[in-house]
Amino acid sequence: MSLGVSEWAPNSLNIFRNCDNNCRYCYAAQQALDRHQIKSRDEWGLGMFPNKSWQSKPKRLDGRTMVPTTHDFFPKHLDEYIIPFLRGWLEAGNELLITTKPRYEVIKRICEEFEKYKDKFVFRFTIGSIDDDFLRFWDNKAPGIIQRVTSLQYAFKHGFNTSISCEPYFDYELMRLIKLVSKYATDTIWIGKMNQIDHRVDMTNWTSKDYSFLEVRNIVQSDDYIKNKIYPLLKDNPKIRWKDSIKKVLGIERCKERLDKDG
Repeated sequence: MSLGVSEWAPNSLNIFRNCDNNCRYCYAAQQALDRHQIKSRDEWGLGMFPNKSWQSKPKRLDGRTMVPTTHDFFPKHLDEYIIPFLRGWLEAGNELLITTKPRYEVIKRICEEFEKYKDKFVFRFTIGSIDDDFLRFWDNKAPGIIQRVTSLQYAFKHGFNTSISCEPYFDYELMRLIKLVSKYATDTIWIGKMNQIDHRVDMTNWTSKDYSFLEVRNIVQSDDYIKNKIYPLLKDNPKIRWKDSIKKVLGIERCKERLDKDG
């Protein structure tokens, strides 16, 4: 399990071994490339293939389990894969952290199917910007802001536990984003940087416009910006949690957190 995942849960599960979102900064895609499991980053987003976890018999795990960690959920997989997979692990007595760049159809269906299990899982919706230009550039084929916020509102309205991941955040509008989602987040809001960008992001054939997105990212994730613009405004917000990438900048030592309670 990657360090970023372990900050949120002691266990992780995935249904697929790749992801059609094909986000530019995806750690899992780069990991697969480094291990020679794929030949190019483009190959990561060319159709979804089940992995070994899909065939595993569900069992009771200690602590919270994060699902998925290396891919997203898509409507076309709901009936054959997603719903049966989640049902099996919930019925085995597990507490789940469902992480996704949410598609409304998927979230609505999960809420409908697992009403009686709503106290057994938390949705953690990844939203890095309120600007669709930034979302389209960095998150590639993932949903835009309207679908992500609508999904959040639906889950909240129907009494499910909701959390937000602003990891990574992309632009100057982080405060507006947090203001937008805060009233629909029953749980925590996590803030983190885009890690290992020089290794994970392929900048081959980039245009000047492409580099403009990178320039904004470099400014808003700089040590100075974090210390003087972000931290002072959010340090007293009880919902805010800092990922390790931010803690390192702030000089905050990582404490051993109760991942099954405060994840």
